[in-house]
Amino acid sequence: MNEKKIAVSTEAGGKEFWAAVENLTKCGFEYAEISLSHGEVMVGLSANERQEARRRFEDAGLKITQGHLRNRIDLGNALTAKRQEALDITRQWIDTYAELGITAGAIHVGGWQALYENIPSQQVLELQCDSVRQLAEHTRNMPLRVALENTPDTAPGLPELLAIIDGAGADNIGICLDIGHLNLTPNQADEFIRGAGKRLIALHLHDNTGMHVTARDTMGFWYKDDLHIPPIFSPKKGGVDWNAAAAALAEIAYSGLYNFELGNPGPDSSRRDFLRWLRTAGQNIFSCP
Repeated sequence: MNEKKIAVSTEAGGKEFWAAVENLTKCGFEYAEISLSHGEVMVGLSANERQEARRRFEDAGLKITQGHLRNRIDLGNALTAKRQEALDITRQWIDTYAELGITAGAIHVGGWQALYENIPSQQVLELQCDSVRQLAEHTRNMPLRVALENTPDTAPGLPELLAIIDGAGADNIGICLDIGHLNLTPNQADEFIRGAGKRLIALHLHDNTGMHVTARDTMGFWYKDDLHIPPIFSPKKGGVDWNAAAAALAEIAYSGLYNFELGNPGPDSSRRDFLRWLRTAGQNIFSCP
């Protein structure tokens, strides 16, 4: 079997970062994505403390090469001060993650004002392009690449992400496929993957029961149907078509992390059993003969 880099968000290993590192390594994980909550912890450390943290988790046998950049910000905000704040925060997180050895940072692109505040969509797109252009320049000489992530409302598919990247002229910006987010839209994962090709540098893998079943009529950052659960539903039940996604990833020779973006799976007594199951499930889904 061709072993893939099966990974999971650090929060799935535990609320406290070092407990999470221990749980993940004890369960056979060699790779992980640093979660938002643990990213917040790292941003709050000094440079020397981050250097020591990196040495410590690498010595433990864990490679944290992907990270979720700060969310609840809007790179397309029409208020100059708000967008500048979002960019400043994002740069701070990027610099922190680069110090930790992370090479792919996933970020939501925002754009909610076009949906909920009657700001013209073209204006929002131009602001998103300008923000991404600035982030591309900030990371030009870094090993870390920013990966724009699809979201069910403002960037539901690949065309929306490509419009921002191409509009920004940002050849060093990649794409993160959030397969659970995509499953809440009519778009198909295999088509997204083949269309993204080599621009696809990060994955957020999780399942749900399909397209939106609850109304969402106010601006926000959380989707009630975005369940972030393990790969347990069949396509006939509205779940992700994992076989089709796996075939497409093999076709484009995807080489990044196969990262399950899951939260805290429950009590410590069963956590390691779950993590062992998840790693095996990931290998079974994505490893090809």
